[in-house]
Amino acid sequence: MVGGRANVDLVAETGGKVSISGPGAVEGMAVTVTIKAYDAEPPFRARARGIQYPSYYDVKIEGIPDGSASVCLTSTSGKDPTVMRYLKNNAWLDAGNLKPSGRTITGEIRVSDLFGSPIIIGT
Repeated sequence: MVGGRANVDLVAETGGKVSISGPGAVEGMAVTVTIKAYDAEPPFRARARGIQYPSYYDVKIEGIPDGSASVCLTSTSGKDPTVMRYLKNNAWLDAGNLKPSGRTITGEIRVSDLFGSPIIIGT
């Protein structure tokens, strides 16, 4: 962690990358980021409707109480994603500040909402 910002690059394992910034990011703090990619739709309690060519992930951040996470995920469907949603309280919410780039999409999600939270990307 440098200057209140942490970068975690897990692209080789999961097709994902997370950058964390904000007042909760303190130099010397141990932060753990876990990204799990699913091959098929996992058994979420709430279904994401209206998303085509979906790719599913879980993202968990531990060791930091708050801040903003820039989450970059790569589509496993072979299509260029334009939508990123995350599950909070049984409702799918849109990630903020979306930046699609080819098969990868980046979106902003509060760190406090990433506690093993399901994320879906697609079109």
